[in-house]
Amino acid sequence: GRLSVLLGAGLDYDDNRNSGPSTGRRLFLDTPIVLFTGTRTSDISRTMMANIDGSYDLGFQAGHTVQGGLSYYRAEQVDLRTMNLQSYSADAGFTWRSKRFGDFTPSVGFTHLLLGQTTYMRSREARGKYEKPLTKKLNGTVDGGYQRNEYNRTWVVPTGDQRTGDKFDVGFGLSYTLTSTQRISLNFNHSETGAREEFNTFNRETLTLGHSWFLGKGMFFLTSASGNFDRYERPERVISVRAREDDSYRIRGTFGLPMSLLWKPLKDFTWTASYEYFQSFSNIMSYAYTNNKISTMMSYKWQL
Repeated sequence: GRLSVLLGAGLDYDDNRNSGPSTGRRLFLDTPIVLFTGTRTSDISRTMMANIDGSYDLGFQAGHTVQGGLSYYRAEQVDLRTMNLQSYSADAGFTWRSKRFGDFTPSVGFTHLLLGQTTYMRSREARGKYEKPLTKKLNGTVDGGYQRNEYNRTWVVPTGDQRTGDKFDVGFGLSYTLTSTQRISLNFNHSETGAREEFNTFNRETLTLGHSWFLGKGMFFLTSASGNFDRYERPERVISVRAREDDSYRIRGTFGLPMSLLWKPLKDFTWTASYEYFQSFSNIMSYAYTNNKISTMMSYKWQL
């Protein structure tokens, strides 16, 4: 068996934490309204996270395992308190391994999300993942899942319950080992998110390219670029007669440094620093915006 505990604390800075539209206007009945509140606002948040993960080898020659985990995340905003976030989640799964056929992992999970100190969403999920080496350097994955998302009306989001619905997704991925220290990955995902109100129902295609670079002495540099392409089923007529179409792009880089390089007794601590740029293009000006995010975190990992 294996057990690991990961604890982390850090800071995030966003220059548009509330996703204020780039034009400074929102549509109402297809008429642009100049914003006096809800304009682009920067903020800092204090973040913390805790994960407990465990796995147990069932004793078969093939190496079948059961595994599970608990995680907690919290982000406390300095100014935009209504965007304070807390998340509790749990998952459990089983991995069936075969040298000939690959690995198959069914799992179930639960998430409880709070926004502004109030329960915003509860989610139940069932997933399946299949992974197989295609060559010595190339790995392939197929995964899919079903989620039931139950949203609540809250004082922060009075129309939250309109988003309650089911979500289905399926994805395909390839990862390729370039060298002993570098790896690239390409992933495609299609999801269909249902909602009580059809103007919140949408399909999404996601394409993600990733690169991992292990720099030696435990240091690493991770980069990724992704695009989301969202198409909504119906227009929200109080905003526009057009159905919403969003294309959003995200690039991210993370540098990691084991603290033992600076002082040996800190061997279980890792410092990370990240930069992320996000841009959303939309046919509805209310949803077109950009955000720059800088994050730093100190984490501690204990393994048994």
